[in-house]
Amino acid sequence: MKYSHYNSVINISGRHTLIYNSLAEKFIVFKNRSVRLDDGGARVDEKDVGMPDFSRMAEAGVIVEDDIDEPKKLLNLISEMEDNRDEYILHINPTLDCNFRCWYCYENHLHGSVMSGNTIRATQSFIARLLDSRPGIKALHIGFFGGEPLLYFNDTVRPILQYAKSLTESHGVRLTCNFTTNGSLVKDDHISFLKDFCPSFQITLDGGRESHDKVRFHKGGRGSYDDILSAVTRLAESGAGIILRINFTSANLESVAGICEDLRDMPEAVRQNIRIDLQRVWQDRPVGKDDTEARAMETRRMFTRTGFHVLPNYIPSHVRYPCYGDKKNHVLINHDGRLYGCTARDFNEPNSIGHLSETGEPVFDRSVYERRLNAKMAKAICRTCRIAPVCGGGCRQRAMESVDADECVFNYSEKDKDDIVLDIFEHLYCR
Repeated sequence: MKYSHYNSVINISGRHTLIYNSLAEKFIVFKNRSVRLDDGGARVDEKDVGMPDFSRMAEAGVIVEDDIDEPKKLLNLISEMEDNRDEYILHINPTLDCNFRCWYCYENHLHGSVMSGNTIRATQSFIARLLDSRPGIKALHIGFFGGEPLLYFNDTVRPILQYAKSLTESHGVRLTCNFTTNGSLVKDDHISFLKDFCPSFQITLDGGRESHDKVRFHKGGRGSYDDILSAVTRLAESGAGIILRINFTSANLESVAGICEDLRDMPEAVRQNIRIDLQRVWQDRPVGKDDTEARAMETRRMFTRTGFHVLPNYIPSHVRYPCYGDKKNHVLINHDGRLYGCTARDFNEPNSIGHLSETGEPVFDRSVYERRLNAKMAKAICRTCRIAPVCGGGCRQRAMESVDADECVFNYSEKDKDDIVLDIFEHLYCR
């Protein structure tokens, strides 16, 4: 037998020892005992640790058989999670234009850009080709991104969804749709039309009313906070699923309590359709944790106490819950017909992985496409890292961009890794 590569051993208050195996996803707690383990791969015998402890460790994956290739087992797990052939995820950018100009947005907005009739027809043909060529698909998920995808709703979104619905019904495929939107342009006729498409939305707020309205306002200076909160309420009342993404910084975090207060009287049945997602604006993120991160944890608890489901997205989950951009059955079609694998980078030529032909055939740049597919866990430093089955070496996009540097993609220190393990423990057992 040997010690697993994926063990974390954390001393708690000088009294207890917490051991976590990230591949098995199991914890052991030794009360009033200090426990040390040898490095991963080191030999271990019953007499080294005692029979009761040996059995507990073996059951938790802390000790594994000599012939188990753990890095290979991890790579197989990653492949299994990212190769779900039952569904296809199609993202579409109807436009790269937006009615707001948020200071932190990473995108280069393109004023007046909109998907042409030819590209709409090519996108429809892509959907037809997809359903005809992959009879095993059980679900098609179409996500509208951008830009602000509701800007040209009737010209772009409506005909694509109507066409997709007619095809999925004839093929016996379930169709759902999602919108990543600022929420300011949601109309009642949008809500009525989308009821037949199992819609969900990710809608953003930038702190409480006063902080938000300084960042996102309509022409003439009128704030958008109340409009967006109204849209969230109306969509949730219609049964649509909402991820309410709250963008915070060290400066506006205190104002987030105002959002919780504004939603406090929402009926329970409506509240169940909303999940809270607190995300720190990337320009405000330090390396590692700081006081703002600790305060954000308490803010998450505040929403939980109020009865909302809060996403634990501060815990990396790139392996068992990979980003859609990591999945093999995924592509994004831009308004100009270019193809992309990631929605979190500029939609420009260097980041493109190909283009859509006039007949709806995806034409990939094979060198870029293959490099992207092979980037994850390519670094030797990642394969035996103790939190690799949680972190996964980052998403494919991030791994591809840092593949030449043999260092942690996230610059995690050993303390950062301990903090991640403790966050997982708290999320699973302490709430």
